[in-house]
Amino acid sequence: MTYCIKKSAAVFIFQKGNEYLFLKREHTGAGDGFYMLPAGHIDDGETVLEGAVREIQEELNVTVQPQDLEFKIVVVTQTHVNFFFQIKKYTGVLKNNELAKHSDLKYLPLTAKDISPDIPIKISLIEKGVYFWEEK
Repeated sequence: MTYCIKKSAAVFIFQKGNEYLFLKREHTGAGDGFYMLPAGHIDDGETVLEGAVREIQEELNVTVQPQDLEFKIVVVTQTHVNFFFQIKKYTGVLKNNELAKHSDLKYLPLTAKDISPDIPIKISLIEKGVYFWEEK
């Protein structure tokens, strides 16, 4: 399989008990209608942690310190390298800051309707202690 990596992204896991924070994608052409974990692209010139801290603020209106991002897994697709982080602590109030891209923000169990089918798979890999996954 040939890869053409175009972007790196940080994916954020906010967890309360058995529920995870999701944004419902709308009007983006990518995952529309599905609940997805919050995420954002790392900009050119940024480190992964710098981009992650910035994206959390931009997307969710909260502040996270780099030491409060707990690395969980890297997932490589044909076009992206995605770094998943568990959020240990944040300040502020969670809010959907990107209404043009997301219609809803809520905590849901992994069995909820309309969750992107790949999310339970990724969470399962993390629970098994897998740190690297290459999608084929």
